[in-house]
Amino acid sequence: MRQRLIAESGSTKTDWIIINDEDSKLIQLTGLGINPYVHTKEEIVANINATFLNQNDSPAIDEIFFYGAGCSTPVKKEEIKSIFQEKFPTSNISVDHDLKGAAIGLSQGRDMIVSILGTGSNACAFVNSEIHQLTPSLGYILGDEGSGVSLGKRLIKDFLYKNLPPDIEAAFLGKFPHLNLGIVLDRIYLQGSANRYIASFASFFSEIRDSGY
Repeated sequence: MRQRLIAESGSTKTDWIIINDEDSKLIQLTGLGINPYVHTKEEIVANINATFLNQNDSPAIDEIFFYGAGCSTPVKKEEIKSIFQEKFPTSNISVDHDLKGAAIGLSQGRDMIVSILGTGSNACAFVNSEIHQLTPSLGYILGDEGSGVSLGKRLIKDFLYKNLPPDIEAAFLGKFPHLNLGIVLDRIYLQGSANRYIASFASFFSEIRDSGY
């Protein structure tokens, strides 16, 4: 019986599931996110290996469908495909954008507007099973409005510029007591996966949702 691996990946986490021809779930896993714009090949390979480490080596996979952040151009799709081909040399592999994966999962054959909101953000019109994107995705430096990165960036900047209201600053320091300028700059500019780190602060907004800030 054939087995299919389907993965939906943002920049922070990847959800993996292996199903058979009867759509029976065989394995479901969660690992770190994969984005060819922010993660090196070595990081992605290590991520995949760590995800499947306890699965008796690589499962026998006939088809792989990977929908990932940053996989919107032919070049990036091919980069990810080649990495999977090394890990699963006998599998048929399809790579596409995470927005396409969301659209397929939601539309059930209908035309609709589809949005994704996580570490990054994006939206499109999904018509006749194809994405029609009116504006390009600019990534976490130029775009991703409303995303975890967008919220985290605003929060960190206000903290470091001393623009947080006193009660919000106190709550923020209670949650991140050792955070300072040096730590933030080192983590963002020297250690990689800056978007994932910045987005990790966005959850703080859930704790102050009733505040004016």
